[in-house]
Amino acid sequence: MVKRAKQSQSAAKSKASASEPKKKRSGAPKSAEEKEREARKRRARTRKIDKELGCKLGDEIWIDLWRDAAFRAILSKEEAKEALIGLLNAVAKQAGFPLIVDLWHLNPEQLKGKNKGKDTYVDLLVEDETGRRYVVEMQSYHDPDYLNRLTVYGSRAFIDQLEEGAGYGGLKTVYCVAFVREPLFTDDKDCWFAESTHYIKGREGKEELGPVKDFLVRIPQDNETPKGPLEPELVNWQRVIGGYSKMNKEERDALEAVTPGLKNLREVMATFTNARKRAIREKALDEAARAVDQKRRIRLAREEARKEGREEARKEERERVARNLIQTGGITLDQIAEAVGIPVVQVEALANGANLA
Repeated sequence: MVKRAKQSQSAAKSKASASEPKKKRSGAPKSAEEKEREARKRRARTRKIDKELGCKLGDEIWIDLWRDAAFRAILSKEEAKEALIGLLNAVAKQAGFPLIVDLWHLNPEQLKGKNKGKDTYVDLLVEDETGRRYVVEMQSYHDPDYLNRLTVYGSRAFIDQLEEGAGYGGLKTVYCVAFVREPLFTDDKDCWFAESTHYIKGREGKEELGPVKDFLVRIPQDNETPKGPLEPELVNWQRVIGGYSKMNKEERDALEAVTPGLKNLREVMATFTNARKRAIREKALDEAARAVDQKRRIRLAREEARKEGREEARKEERERVARNLIQTGGITLDQIAEAVGIPVVQVEALANGANLA
């Protein structure tokens, strides 16, 4: 009887070990097949994410610059200097102020310092090769007090030119160029360009330009077309800022051929959008990888629970066999322990009426 019990136990062990998959050592290197499987899963996740984004790396996805965040993010880059010069020169040709040859960016934060008031921040503040300063703003929503705000921006940019101990003769006129998406005047919806002229009239009748000069350029919405006596380059820039993403490749190529700076804008925008898409994609891939890892952890936990369940079932079976042998009698507790595969101490506990530990 003891022999039969030992044979049945060894057969059950061999059957269980054959049905269970072999465990892989945690430190073992991944096989080529496993690496290829993971690469396929990553490519599948990438295709899914690209579909959700509506694009893939290398696609031409364009941003409308009337969004002030995009306007500031793209045109503030050093790589977009040619585009910004082209934009400001288009306004210069329309307004009649000198063209820009070169420029560099200044800190757009206008801090109140020791004076009372509030800190202000402009979208772009640049200075050209002659020392003239330009406040460049994108206003995408209606603000009834915007002209007052623009006056504050220009005045602070004018005052900030003055260094400690310097004279006032070196102060130069500040040009405020604002692109506005709403109509400039409520009673004149066909006005696409306006300027605020500050002149000081001398004794001989000569008018000299004042400290700040404002220029307002309206940006078209939807299917609007700029009208009036406008420079062609300015009209092209108005169209680009208002709806570059809606243009097809032929329209963009045609505008680039006749508008200085647009080709540079296109190159910078492509780099910017691809960088953003790459960041979005990597974040999405990381989230997908974490989700896959979480599923793997749940699967391993379930497998461990099933394994524990099987072990509990085997322990109960050994306990049942040992009890039967104790009740049958005729063999010693040591023989029972050897036959069932449990310690003698546990067999003694069963003989005394206790459960297995």
